[in-house]
Amino acid sequence: MEEKKKEPIIIQEQGSFFVGGTVVKGEGTFDPMNPPDCFNPANPFLPQEEETKPSGQTLRGDHVYVSYQIPQNPRKYPMVLLHGGFQSAKTWESTPDGREGYQCIFLRKGYTIYTVDQPRRGRAGRTSVPGFIPVNLEDETTFNCFRLGLWPNFYENTAFPKSDYALDQFLRQVTPNTAVCDGDVVADGMAEVFAKVGDGILVTHSQGGGFGW
Repeated sequence: MEEKKKEPIIIQEQGSFFVGGTVVKGEGTFDPMNPPDCFNPANPFLPQEEETKPSGQTLRGDHVYVSYQIPQNPRKYPMVLLHGGFQSAKTWESTPDGREGYQCIFLRKGYTIYTVDQPRRGRAGRTSVPGFIPVNLEDETTFNCFRLGLWPNFYENTAFPKSDYALDQFLRQVTPNTAVCDGDVVADGMAEVFAKVGDGILVTHSQGGGFGW
């Protein structure tokens, strides 16, 4: 059966911004005419080695990335959507099989929508503490962890679309932490989101629930 064509969503404003986070400053004084060896403008793809001496530079990290859409005649309170573990704001945009996600569903109902990538994840990946991104072979564990079933079999009553395409799309949206996932850093970042956008409705998923509380 062909899905009924939906009415256009009319957006009066949209954009994105960063909030929260920290700035770390190294020792020394930065000399713009004598940059450290860890960055070579002539070949930025060379491996970056540890600086051999302090260069007085700063790093901005541990912030939250926020994307927003404001419909025509919005309701009083916006909705702020915080993803769960292994995820980013992508989780709210559409279902793995291509249907509209909560972002569009609530836009159609007149809510302003803010979707976030939590600190050290996705588009907010810059971290202020040492970290690394391992290569973990874990698709099957993710399948079980998100309670789709017991690999490779879906639960009989799962609402997840049982197709190879949907599963492939879902597993490709998994994104790693660039450093340790720190609940205080996430909660502080989300507090900054509300300090900027004002009163609203916080909607959390899975791991995001603890940070929300």
